[in-house]
Amino acid sequence: MPVTAPALSLEIYQELASLSSQILSHMRAQRWCQATSLCAAYERGLEKLQAQPALGTRDKLARRALLNQILANDAQMRSLMSPQGGLLPLIMQAPAAQHQHKPSPLFN
Repeated sequence: MPVTAPALSLEIYQELASLSSQILSHMRAQRWCQATSLCAAYERGLEKLQAQPALGTRDKLARRALLNQILANDAQMRSLMSPQGGLLPLIMQAPAAQHQHKPSPLFN
């Protein structure tokens, strides 16, 4: 059975929510290369999402919890990146060669 456009859109939102949680986790653990690698996958997901048609009312309700998670993760990432959060100096000192994280196959 083929995946419908709204189902694919919701699947993309689910993957974005998962990626944002993983990025936040890597940031907290000071694994900058892994976080950066996931950010690239996240951007590809956003680009893919822009090509999807608008969601209907029922699907918008299903999307709401995913958006809340994505926005909460984003707020925490921004807080960590603020000068008061204390991670910015650590990022600037991070070694260039750390393990690379494989991006999601959904966004390749």
